[in-house]
Amino acid sequence: MQTLQCDILILGAGPAGLSAALAAAKCDKQVIILDDNPLPGGQIWRDGSQSQLPPLARHYRDAVANESRIRVLNGARLIARRSENCVLFETAEDYGTVSWNKLILCCGARELALPFPGWTLPGVSGAGGLQAQMKQGLHMANQKVVIAGSGPLLLAVADTVRRAGGEVVAIVEQAPRAALLRFGFGLWRWPGKLRQLATLFPRRYLSASQVIAAHGDATLRAVTLRHNGREITLPCDKLAIGYGLVPNLEPGLFFSCAIS
Repeated sequence: MQTLQCDILILGAGPAGLSAALAAAKCDKQVIILDDNPLPGGQIWRDGSQSQLPPLARHYRDAVANESRIRVLNGARLIARRSENCVLFETAEDYGTVSWNKLILCCGARELALPFPGWTLPGVSGAGGLQAQMKQGLHMANQKVVIAGSGPLLLAVADTVRRAGGEVVAIVEQAPRAALLRFGFGLWRWPGKLRQLATLFPRRYLSASQVIAAHGDATLRAVTLRHNGREITLPCDKLAIGYGLVPNLEPGLFFSCAIS
């Protein structure tokens, strides 16, 4: 069992957590970061056998690794709050407590999923969740994938599926075409993002559409979607759904933070 103490405990090793740790260390504070992922970076900078970290991510990771006043506990899961300023955590090999003077929550966001018949079938996952699995080495060869929901993350997931050897059957976007055009025209201020959008835009992109059912027995076999007032059923092996992100409020509630 480990018994640890620090000036500042940070929950979450994503971009915000790494930045907060470096800022605190510059003020001569002893910092501990607790994160349940195997490597720092959070969801946006998730590392793995099929991922390529951007230069900024590598810069932050190296800076934290070279800072003697920062200790990162990867693969550490928060279990309980032992007292007002002490938590219990566990890893695959050990467990321990951390006591702190100040606490910083950098727990990011989670995907918003809207339920429909069959949404709990094996093969159905969050869009970001599927992307994370692929970055960790999930093989997608010969896998037919439908990506559904709303927002630019769907295009990024489609690109990851293609790079991993999968086939994107369709992207099912809930927003109407007019809203998508307004979003696209607004990217003229960021030419790099506009070029990225052009490279990611798939051949089969269905706007103003929704998945209304997933079908299968032991695993996913097909999905039914509503498009232009009619229903279409598409065979597929995986369905990734994501309707944007919502703040991950559970850690704040765990520590009795005021939520507004």
